[in-house]
Amino acid sequence: MTPDEQYAANLAIITTARPEMAAQLAQFPLTNVQLMPGQDGHLFGTAWDVTNQQWVPLCHPADPIAEAEAACDAVYSPLAKVYTLLGMGLGYIATALARRLKPYQRLVIWDLDPNMYKAAMYAVDLAPMMTGARVDIFVGDDIVQQVEHWWLSLDVHEKLYIASPLRAGYTAHFRRAPYDILMERTIDMLRFHAVGLSTWRMFGYCIGDNDLLNLPEYVTTPGYEHLRDLWQGQPAVCLAAGPSLRQNVTQLCAPAVRDRIAIITAGTIYALCRQLRLEPDVVTTIDFQRLNWTDQFQHVPLDADCPLVYLHSTYPQTVRRWPGPRFVAENASDTVSWFRPFTEGKLSAAQVQTVAHLSLMVALEMGANPILLLGQDLSMPRDQHHAPGARAQDQAPNEVPPEAFLTVPDYAGTPVDTRHSFLSMKTVFERLAAAHPGRTILNCSEAGLALPGIPNMPLAEALALPQCVPLGGQHQSWTLRNRIRQRFTEYKPQVQATLGESLRRLRAEAEALMGVGRRVPAFLREHGLYTEATRQWVLAQEGIIQAHPAAWGLFAVRNFTILEVVSAPPPDESTVPDAAAKERYNCARLVRVAEAIAAEAPAVRRILHETLVRLEDVLTAGCPVAPRALRRQLVRQEYHLVWRLLHSNAVEWQMSAAWDSAAAEASEPISTARRYAELCSRVLVHTQQYEAALALMRAWDFAPARIARVQRHLRTFESQGRDILPVYYTPPPTPTPTEPQVGLQIGA
Repeated sequence: MTPDEQYAANLAIITTARPEMAAQLAQFPLTNVQLMPGQDGHLFGTAWDVTNQQWVPLCHPADPIAEAEAACDAVYSPLAKVYTLLGMGLGYIATALARRLKPYQRLVIWDLDPNMYKAAMYAVDLAPMMTGARVDIFVGDDIVQQVEHWWLSLDVHEKLYIASPLRAGYTAHFRRAPYDILMERTIDMLRFHAVGLSTWRMFGYCIGDNDLLNLPEYVTTPGYEHLRDLWQGQPAVCLAAGPSLRQNVTQLCAPAVRDRIAIITAGTIYALCRQLRLEPDVVTTIDFQRLNWTDQFQHVPLDADCPLVYLHSTYPQTVRRWPGPRFVAENASDTVSWFRPFTEGKLSAAQVQTVAHLSLMVALEMGANPILLLGQDLSMPRDQHHAPGARAQDQAPNEVPPEAFLTVPDYAGTPVDTRHSFLSMKTVFERLAAAHPGRTILNCSEAGLALPGIPNMPLAEALALPQCVPLGGQHQSWTLRNRIRQRFTEYKPQVQATLGESLRRLRAEAEALMGVGRRVPAFLREHGLYTEATRQWVLAQEGIIQAHPAAWGLFAVRNFTILEVVSAPPPDESTVPDAAAKERYNCARLVRVAEAIAAEAPAVRRILHETLVRLEDVLTAGCPVAPRALRRQLVRQEYHLVWRLLHSNAVEWQMSAAWDSAAAEASEPISTARRYAELCSRVLVHTQQYEAALALMRAWDFAPARIARVQRHLRTFESQGRDILPVYYTPPPTPTPTEPQVGLQIGA
């Protein structure tokens, strides 16, 4: 077949299979490309490199087929499920790789120049790539923007097995800069997936549990989109826990600065902010481990007026015990997909990899401008990984092997140590900045990596910008809290009544899978791994699993091994040639899945039961208060429910005579108001609002021993704060003591 005949055949196939691509190619004449017969009879070509003013070969002139096979040998593996080819060349590498694809494998081709793809239409038969569903082809100058969307569209089983990107030889010279950007973007997405998969492998069980346990809060808490435009056009600062934070954070403590700027802080440095008397306007948290509560918040006096923005997979105790307004951000998770139809949608925060990302997204959603980043280093000296005073559970640098570090220049050109996960986080910052071109985002960190699209500027200079110095006086940023609380108070959740029924149905489906987990191992041990007699029974058990995808997700997310077993490529046909061997392999895989389901069954059963009970409590929180219900919630430490019940039913508490009449006959009568104060004091103590608790306990003449115990808690926090902030902490002057107003007004 001549080159012209090959082109006509390819054009006919493309016109039928992908007419939009055919129309696009018709707009580009074949220019700056020379095609000629090669030494072995195959078509050879060169392209004109405008940058270097030279002709660049598109393939090997003597044997392009051998060259393509060698390139494929370097990257191909039957274990990989996704291959990436940057540059089409004359199509020899693309067609060689496409011929090797198994039914479970995919190939994506990115080419910035339609001329290259058009030249390939003369050289090779593109029919296998154009007619199948296993090859994705993107051509044109705008494809760099499509890379992220394509990678995010991959399924989990595809993300588990991704090959390193393959680069056509000519792209090393031809249009070097655009292809370098394409390669960098591809590597960024590989890092992004690697970080996410590593997290799920290690902590999937924890994240899955939190998704369910936070369901009652998720459906009754407003999404952070309800903060939209609350701080429109006004300055905000996002505090992260990088080591450089200590160098300039005290500049924010000056009243002239604090009163005109909104402060959004990560939960890791909430204790630090309280010690500095730098009261944040919003706190963000995403940590899903128990340390989120015990290390960051448990021993810190919580501010009942401070709002919290949390990821729905956050450690549940943090969400339940937070006394102030709460707003939720949804992350991409199959675990919670089943209940999304039963409640209003929440704004997604799928890009979040670190709490600093969530802080920036909150500032953008609030309409803040400019936005200043502090402590956003994305690097770490070997002797320091967080700012002093940060309550972080990350691994200390001296516990990380040296090979885990990369040495890269920071924004000033000084070599610094970083990690692959930090580079992935850097990419997210860049994408967020690029998605909001009208906003001014400044990196005021005194050290760390440069963030393309986010200029570096010393904090003092940024605070002196006209946008940060409002005309006509100061902003009084404390009004932001009032606006946020109003949005939180006005929120009325729209939860369908069938949500509880759906959760009970999910529990029944999970029990069906647990039955499979019990039956399969015992049955196959008794009847053999695979026989014709067991074939139909095995297929029936697999059908039960496939019929309950939502329940399946509960087990898969808790034990990532299940996903790896199911997603593993089938054995090579050369090693397992006969059908019986393949069936035995599938049976063995089913046994491993069933055993994993059985191992996770007790935990899944417990989580579903607890979630169902708590969901009923939350959805009935507005009902009349029963002392038994309050005591149950206090035992469970669900203080946000207690607060809601006490405040929503305060009138009934004050007007009720049931307790008062019974107490009047006792030797030590106790009024309803006294009992109300008792409950309020417990909630205040357990949410670390020690000063408010002391004021209430002294007003009601509580036992001296109880008052002394709360005083010890307060002194412990203050002493810890002085110990962890030796570098730049100086105690502020002690204000004149005043008794704060606590809860509702109650009579003696």
